[in-house]
Amino acid sequence: MLVTTYGIGFANHNGQVVSVQLHKSRGARFHVSGIPWSEARKILSRIFAAFEHTGYARPTGAFTLLVSPTDKLERMATLDVPIALAFLAAMGEIPAEAIREVISMGEMELDGSIRPFESPWALLNPEPHQMPSVNRMCLLPAGPGSSCYVDLHPRSIHLAANLTSIARHFQQGAPLPMIRTKKPWRCRLKWEPQAPSIFESLELSEIQRKTLLVAAAGNLSLMMIGSPGTGKSQMARAVHELLPILDESASTQLQSFHRMRGEPYALQEVPPFRSPHHRSSSNGLVGSWRRDKAWMPGELSLAEGGVLCLDEFTEFSRDCIESLRGPMEFGTLSISRAHGGQTVAVSALIIATSNPCPCGHFHEGGNRCSCTSGRVQNYLKRISGPVMERFTLHLETQNQSLIGPLSEISLSTARECTKRCRLALQSKSSWSWSAEAIDTLQRHVRLHRVSPRGRQKIETIATVHALVEHFFAKRAESKGEAAIKISPSDVRFAGQMRIFDRPNWWSFDQSRSSIELNNA
Repeated sequence: MLVTTYGIGFANHNGQVVSVQLHKSRGARFHVSGIPWSEARKILSRIFAAFEHTGYARPTGAFTLLVSPTDKLERMATLDVPIALAFLAAMGEIPAEAIREVISMGEMELDGSIRPFESPWALLNPEPHQMPSVNRMCLLPAGPGSSCYVDLHPRSIHLAANLTSIARHFQQGAPLPMIRTKKPWRCRLKWEPQAPSIFESLELSEIQRKTLLVAAAGNLSLMMIGSPGTGKSQMARAVHELLPILDESASTQLQSFHRMRGEPYALQEVPPFRSPHHRSSSNGLVGSWRRDKAWMPGELSLAEGGVLCLDEFTEFSRDCIESLRGPMEFGTLSISRAHGGQTVAVSALIIATSNPCPCGHFHEGGNRCSCTSGRVQNYLKRISGPVMERFTLHLETQNQSLIGPLSEISLSTARECTKRCRLALQSKSSWSWSAEAIDTLQRHVRLHRVSPRGRQKIETIATVHALVEHFFAKRAESKGEAAIKISPSDVRFAGQMRIFDRPNWWSFDQSRSSIELNNA
């Protein structure tokens, strides 16, 4: 006789659905497969003691117990209930067909009661390939922590306090307490930005604030270089505040990535903000392969739909820096190994920050910085030219003494601008280039010998800048829809955001360089 049911074990605060199979035949032996015998002996001791206390006979015969998969499980005491149900079905106490569609969990006491949860239950995240049918019944221990969110989408959730009530339910149809289930997305964590927001509280110049808007509106990678304490990390968090909320599909995908890593992640509409340490490895950044030949997502995938902030970018290893070439160029991450490969889409907004020189005070002049031109050049060479060119926006941060008049753009207005611009880019709304803008672009390309990739980046920045300017102009003048025209001012702004297109940009006088850009 073969009995099959399902149970739930735990690993790293995540639930994993496992299959419990029990085969009974003639003889007097007991075999266990899938879990260590030491753990199985503890489970069977509790179950048999509970049977004797509740009036059921001790099981006799030859049994073979299979629990799978259990390679990741750290806590198996919650498998007491499903294994006890399998024994009751094998003994003929309850119908075997009745528990075939049941997912149960709980630790048995010696008197047959089921130990309740002492605190609110953690989020249950079963592996996708182990998730049974959504029409199955879920049986949980009764207690204050049972009214938790369950990511199984079961037909019904029943609460059981002891073994006797469970047996009567399957024998006679005795009712068990039930809790209502909700659609998982309705239980998501809402995004409520703190007040005052970082975007509104930061003292930024007009061009810096506009750069953050353009980066968020166009999902454009951003490289910030400046002295320590000029707000680079805070500006990255300000960009995060401007991002649109996650939809159900994106949040579910993030939940799946965290599940692969064995990390808890609740469904939420808050975009992720990941800031790995500069000592992280390239595998930790882009992903790796486990021993079981399964792909393990990295920080780049865990930041999907949000921001991947690489603080102190020049301190990362060369492998980490060069691994970003493909994701920033094609928007996909491809990892190939001898036993397989993995290709995933990348939509994370990559923001990197760096000091301009080893001491970090190059922008403050000779009074603070004693680095020679050779040291500055060698320091910046840690970031290869191809990688730097793939960053769409290049921004220099300044000290507070150089800050101009503050902007009065509120966070709600900036987020609305980001949303409208992204919709316009997705729908490919009509915009056109003026003849003056094309001429300005061509002269800038010739003057600085910009590569084809660099020209494409400038065109992208100019387009997004024009959309942002159009949004605020339409809002200020209360006008309806109008044709979007890319002007020379949009191209000049884009040229200012591409400082690495100019060789040895750091060695030029800043005022003379600014004049050249405005005349380009």
